[in-house]
Amino acid sequence: MEDFDLRKYLAEGKLVKEELTYQFSEYDFDITKEPGYQEEIIKKIKSIYPNIENDIMMRMIRDSEDYYYSEARSENKLGRDYEPVGSDEFADSIIMSYRDQYLEENRLLKEDINLDDALDKFESLEDEYSYNPSLEGSQEIGNFIDFLRERHPNGVSYEVDLDAEFAAFDESEYEPSYTTHVDIQNFIDFLSEFGKQTFSES
Repeated sequence: MEDFDLRKYLAEGKLVKEELTYQFSEYDFDITKEPGYQEEIIKKIKSIYPNIENDIMMRMIRDSEDYYYSEARSENKLGRDYEPVGSDEFADSIIMSYRDQYLEENRLLKEDINLDDALDKFESLEDEYSYNPSLEGSQEIGNFIDFLRERHPNGVSYEVDLDAEFAAFDESEYEPSYTTHVDIQNFIDFLSEFGKQTFSES
């Protein structure tokens, strides 16, 4: 599937059938009133992503509906008709958005964290983000990293619940001082905030 060209597939799909269209306007914005139109959109989306969550898909359909309505309303106020929107065009916009918003994000979340690199970045940014861990806090963050590696010898991915790991660390033989909890939590928050950077273990 690595050679699968999504844009080409979507474009070729337009050539093989006469698609349904919907005329958005200031007074026309409910696509369910056009027989078969929403059904065609759903069918197209699920032909690409059969496991898409229904609540996400329907929310994206409604958001796209609002977008086209807003565009059409703006054109109508200028005395112009809005170009009819084909079911394929409508579905394609959702397919691309779903890929960008959900699949790319999930792919990044599955990468492993290079904890040493992350700690270096955390310490170099401490002035800008006002983390300023104490010396004892930095030592405990190092212990927390060791703890994570012991529990996840094959690598710590962004899917790991670091808050749960922190709770387990607090009850472990490491026994971190309570005064260092804020420093460790700041480090965890840093990892979450910068989670889309690649910190892959070498």
